[in-house]
Amino acid sequence: MTNMTPFKALPTELLIEIFSLVPGTDDPLVAITLASVSARWREVVLSSPTIWQSIFLDNSRPISASTFQILLWLRHSNPLQFDVHLTTSDSTSILPLLSPLLDPERRMRWRYFSLRGPGTREEHFDLSGYSAAPFDILRFCIQDTSNVDWSPSYMRTFTPGNESCGHFAMNIWAPELWVPSPSVILPFPAITIAEVTIPTQPHLLLQFLSACPYLDAFSLAGRLHHDNRPTLPLPVIRLPHLRTLRLVSTCITRSFLSSIDAPSLNALYLGQLNVDFELNNRPAEPEDGDSDDEAQDFSPFPFKRPCNWGRPSAPVAEIQPAIENAHYGLERYAHERLRLRFLSPAAPRRLLHRGI
Repeated sequence: MTNMTPFKALPTELLIEIFSLVPGTDDPLVAITLASVSARWREVVLSSPTIWQSIFLDNSRPISASTFQILLWLRHSNPLQFDVHLTTSDSTSILPLLSPLLDPERRMRWRYFSLRGPGTREEHFDLSGYSAAPFDILRFCIQDTSNVDWSPSYMRTFTPGNESCGHFAMNIWAPELWVPSPSVILPFPAITIAEVTIPTQPHLLLQFLSACPYLDAFSLAGRLHHDNRPTLPLPVIRLPHLRTLRLVSTCITRSFLSSIDAPSLNALYLGQLNVDFELNNRPAEPEDGDSDDEAQDFSPFPFKRPCNWGRPSAPVAEIQPAIENAHYGLERYAHERLRLRFLSPAAPRRLLHRGI
């Protein structure tokens, strides 16, 4: 014992090396604990970015507390890269916990990501080779995750695009949409939401998109269900950069389009709206007719005409320029109960519809 060197006699370089190995052992806030031991330790911890490079997150604390931790660790680890280790029992918390790290400038410093839970889910991903690739796409699948098989390679939180695309996609599977606070900004220019097993409500969708001011393209693949009329007025959200909008298999079209202000919108895709069953877009197989038509006084076709109900006569209709024709085109081809109101002064310059 007499030959042991006390901590106060250790050189600063050795203290930094020891402290760098401590984070993540038991306490995710261990750096703050070390800084509270003594004045010297506090000085060493606050002046050493390597001690703050590992950010450990979980869903046991409020999101606001985790956000404060992230911002503190990012400030003290600057300009070094950082690693994120996330442990959660609820898939709904993944996007809220990671949202402060999605900023493009912070993304360039993100080196490594690991995820444990919920259930048997476990991921490890090295982001160091993709530092120049931004998070361009968010894919959000609304579904029950209790029996999801996480083993396929595509069931990962982050998936890189090919070299020519140069982008990163973030993939979320959760039973409900997250409602961000007003201070949260999601920087994704492209978002796809798929109601796999659970439908969402218009007000939740609008509140989620209100945190996406840079949104350029949005796609909603809905789940057909009864559209209950909202009991309270829906908020109107402004999406100044939205240019492409695609709504398929959903009953909230009227509520959604009446609540967005998108002055840059120039392409609107609609399909299978306001119906309570999946439309068959495959051509019908020919069937033998009932008449031999020996006198050729009936139909000249030897078989019945294929049914084309529920599909427009033209596969794609283009309407230009726009605002007067947009209302006419939608009301002509859509279900007679569907009435749309554009809040934007500039309506779509191109209206595409399929299977309405």
